Amino acid sequence: MDIKEQLFAFEKKYSFLYEIMVGGVSVYTCLRDGVAISLADDSKLDYTKSNVIKGKIYFKRILDSFIKWNKFRKAQTVIFTSSVYRRDYGRNLAVEYLLEKYPNGIVFEWPSRNEEFDKAYFNDKSKYVPIDGFLVKYKIYSKLRKRKMRFLENEYRARLLEEFNKNPPTTVEHKRAVDYLIEELPLTVINTMVSQQIFSRMFGKYKNIKYAIDFWGAGRENIIPILQNNPQSIELQHGIITAVHPGYVYPDFVKNIKSSLFNRTILVYGDRDKEILCNESIYKPEQIQVIGNPRIQMYKKMFSVNDAEKKWVFFTSQPYEQDQPGVIYYEKIIPYLKVLAKLIEDNGGFKLAIKLHPRENEGIKERYINAIPGVTVFGECSPLYEILGQTYLHVTATSTVLFEALEFDVPTITVQYNTNIKDIFGFQTMHANSVEELQRIYSFLLREENHKNYLNKLKLEI
Repeated sequence: MDIKEQLFAFEKKYSFLYEIMVGGVSVYTCLRDGVAISLADDSKLDYTKSNVIKGKIYFKRILDSFIKWNKFRKAQTVIFTSSVYRRDYGRNLAVEYLLEKYPNGIVFEWPSRNEEFDKAYFNDKSKYVPIDGFLVKYKIYSKLRKRKMRFLENEYRARLLEEFNKNPPTTVEHKRAVDYLIEELPLTVINTMVSQQIFSRMFGKYKNIKYAIDFWGAGRENIIPILQNNPQSIELQHGIITAVHPGYVYPDFVKNIKSSLFNRTILVYGDRDKEILCNESIYKPEQIQVIGNPRIQMYKKMFSVNDAEKKWVFFTSQPYEQDQPGVIYYEKIIPYLKVLAKLIEDNGGFKLAIKLHPRENEGIKERYINAIPGVTVFGECSPLYEILGQTYLHVTATSTVLFEALEFDVPTITVQYNTNIKDIFGFQTMHANSVEELQRIYSFLLREENHKNYLNKLKLEI
């Protein structure tokens, strides 16, 4: 039984989980990733560790948050995002697209605790409101109501235990998932209740909102449910959508559950994404709008794509599996990269470059540099599309850059990690299950005709 079947079977057995609502939102959905991991092998729970480099707290962002929250209360469109999306010279191109598309918009931005991203706010702050002020209020509230919150959490945990005891788990996998939920779900419920209470006060004067748009901005659970006038809830696709994605793909019985989360409009990159949401999940065609990838569109519109001589064989690091930390990711991937670096050195003409994932902390640079002599490692803030403009060949294990690379006429080969990328994305890439296979594929694609034919084949699969 694959992970999707396991997850759906678990949810069918405990369907009451979807009926746990806070402000009309099914909060269990926030924990589906963790449930999916819990249902997998025990080894899936041993996460890779690395040094964490924390960003700076900007007190000016906190001050701006309180000042500007009242300033824009006549906004018709509110957009919720994170400063982690400031990936293009400090700009959030997806937000800029949305501001052009929807009327009278304002952007609420979570800090990322990445100094370069958070600092970029000060060069582009006219239509941005940092949500940093909410974090201050939440911390104060949590300290003042600590005992009450703990009491409510434990009370809810006891009720949850009663519910699970009506139909106890009969497998090791289900027991792990139930234990995980008993620990985490009460806390998620209480935190969501507190968040919605605070946001309801902070957005009390926002009475003209027609559109509320979220992408990686925690708006769909914490903010949109409390907005006045019941604005149209919209989500912008911000990563790959697969047939097993726990954030988008739900079992059929969920259609009967009345949660605002399942009534939102979703803006997607392509017809393939729309097909997945309509055929593999519970969404109706009228809920899905195909708009293309706004970030790439805006990049090509505002910045010239670099036509310099191709110089990179480019690996995109992605140590996450459906938003959970990957298992022994670096131990499995670095041997491929060592071989790749040697192949590049022996054949000349290119250099190996690695770019960190936007949520991969900068401390991991050291690990790559120490393991692979001569490699260039781009940090999470480096402009991806500028690198792709100078790339001859893209390599990954699970990164969504597979799709973006094709927009820049760069083909992708994949290396084996836990699953074949075809099983995740539905793409038939040239795939290396071993370092020997990687050597063969790389040598084959160094021939210009083979490279061109393979690129065209991948483009037909979009």
